[in-house]
Amino acid sequence: MLPVNLTPYGAASKPCSEAASPPIPDASSMKLPPVRRSLPYTRDTYQSLPASARTPELDFLLLGKIPGGRQGAVGADAGIGWEFEEVFAGCLQHGELDALAFLWAESARDPHVSLLNLTLDKLDAATAHALSAQADTHDGLRFNLYPVEIDASAVDSLSALIRRGRVPELKLRGAGSGDEALPRVAAAAAGACHALTLITARFDERAADVFGAALAGSTSLKKLTLYRCDLGTSRGSAFIEGMQKNRSVAYLKIWDVPLMTGPMPSCAALLAKNTTLQQLEMTCRVDQAIDLNAVFVSAAAHPSLRSLALLCPESEPVLDDLSGLLHLLRSHCSLHTLKVDIVLKHDADYMRVAEALKGNTLITEFALKRYALKNAGVAPLVDDTLARNRAIASGELARKAGYAFDPEGRQANGMTDAGSVIADHLLRHSSSLAEFVDTMAAVELSIRELETAVPTVSSPAAQQGAAATSDSSLPNPSLS
Repeated sequence: MLPVNLTPYGAASKPCSEAASPPIPDASSMKLPPVRRSLPYTRDTYQSLPASARTPELDFLLLGKIPGGRQGAVGADAGIGWEFEEVFAGCLQHGELDALAFLWAESARDPHVSLLNLTLDKLDAATAHALSAQADTHDGLRFNLYPVEIDASAVDSLSALIRRGRVPELKLRGAGSGDEALPRVAAAAAGACHALTLITARFDERAADVFGAALAGSTSLKKLTLYRCDLGTSRGSAFIEGMQKNRSVAYLKIWDVPLMTGPMPSCAALLAKNTTLQQLEMTCRVDQAIDLNAVFVSAAAHPSLRSLALLCPESEPVLDDLSGLLHLLRSHCSLHTLKVDIVLKHDADYMRVAEALKGNTLITEFALKRYALKNAGVAPLVDDTLARNRAIASGELARKAGYAFDPEGRQANGMTDAGSVIADHLLRHSSSLAEFVDTMAAVELSIRELETAVPTVSSPAAQQGAAATSDSSLPNPSLS
């Protein structure tokens, strides 16, 4: 390591020529940040390196280059970009707090309203304390943290920072000693973060119970992702119970996580009592039991579920009994997306599914295993239904078609609400877009024929006479 002679923060810069006006500062600074540690290069040596060998952090520490430029300088970024976040993370992990103060001051970014996405190799006690110090100094500064591993010594500081609401999103990976710390941090995150991702996390029974209880009482967590996690010897029963009681999580993704007797039965149990999920995505392995009909029945009764994906990447389960799937397609649930990695037992089953889907006007995305629909010859029918449903969801086609019922209103004040409602009703009762187009063409033709058949009344006297004639045909209330 070669020590670097750096100009201290706050030292006077070289004066400008009196004849020339001072230029707007660019990305490079005459002042350099204060650095405590020895750096691997001198300034001259670093400048001789090719661009591919340089990093934003060393550009900042050795050259004084402000990542993204100073606000107000030509070409500077208005907000905080990835280079700024990379420099911040590097200084944080190396304990360069004075350099961070220099970074905030010279960049003119406002730390009190900033959200930083920080990717950290390892979160140890020193880094956690540095994060807490930044949060104490800058009220309102928040961090999305993506650490690979958490050291046990960082648990208390990080958990306290999370509970203060300063970590909206957290991604945790279980590895080595981090496995002992991860469940404790995950429980804190479940109660305070907005988004939580756990990767290869391993819980013992006590930690699984704490995590499940945190999920049950959470009011802030909106998005939860589990990837190849072990949720205890009870195979996730505490997690399922916690999610059944949870009233905040809208998005749940579970990949390759053994739950109870398999992911699908526990999925049905979760959906049966949870009332706030909007998106659920799960995978199962070959060796896991599948009861899809139970899942379909629970999904049909769920009050808020909009997207359901049940994926089996390593197998092709065959659905012998269509009752649950047909029930789901014919129900009046809020589901818009349904993707299930299954194949059906008979070709005739695919036609039954396609016909049931035709009666559903909400589902805009539908898929079975690979090319099952195409191979069964029903893909065009399904595509027509989905195209109709997407048109219903957007509403644009109905708005345009509504002009046919009020051509004069289109020029005066746009389309009438009545026309849109009528067109939307016809679209929902059409089996395809082609049928709807034909229906609307016939409607517009009938309206035009009716308009040409009615004589035009031009003068005010004639209009009054027409009105009197029309009124005379109405019953007289005084005679009744």
